[in-house]
Amino acid sequence: MCGVAMAVISVALVSDNAGCMEALKNILGKVPNIYKVVDTVNLDKALDRVLTCQPELVLFAVKNGKIPVSLLIDIKECCPQSVLVLVTKRNEPDIVADAFRIGADACVQATPGFLTRILELVCRGGIVVYPRVLKDLVQPVASPGEQIGSESLPEDITKRESEVYHLLLKRYSNKEIAGKLYISESTVKSHVRSILRKMGAKSRKGLEVK
Repeated sequence: MCGVAMAVISVALVSDNAGCMEALKNILGKVPNIYKVVDTVNLDKALDRVLTCQPELVLFAVKNGKIPVSLLIDIKECCPQSVLVLVTKRNEPDIVADAFRIGADACVQATPGFLTRILELVCRGGIVVYPRVLKDLVQPVASPGEQIGSESLPEDITKRESEVYHLLLKRYSNKEIAGKLYISESTVKSHVRSILRKMGAKSRKGLEVK
């Protein structure tokens, strides 16, 4: 029995270095049956271009400076369906920790064979990739008891909605949730509406871990 062909993953490359973008484009170009680079763009034009092409994957690589946190937040808010991955040459705890706090789905090193395989797992399997260096730095939003309760959540609840849900259980306000998850209050309100609908609750007071 023949397997079903998987759709090609559309990719936008965002970087402050032309050489870095070209290298990533070449790596992905070696597996055209899996990836299609739809745009390569510098940091200053990234948000508009990503909004225009709405790629499934945004590969973000900063070589010459610090990660522009506000840009990553804007991209994540405006393109919530896009997988956001930070590509680094080495694992730096402060850099990758900041990336995950603002919503990055993975942080990987630019090793050709590893990169193409792990990106496919992230995009198609919904896997969040935490580098070893983050093992002792990244703390889950939910407590161990709450994580057990997550097993009873609806299957269509997204990772971000699950994070918002557990903060709702702690009676955090929308403003407090926005601050903890590095997203806007309007995005929090959108997640809350979606959670209430999926949980069949009329208000946030009706939410509970079953």
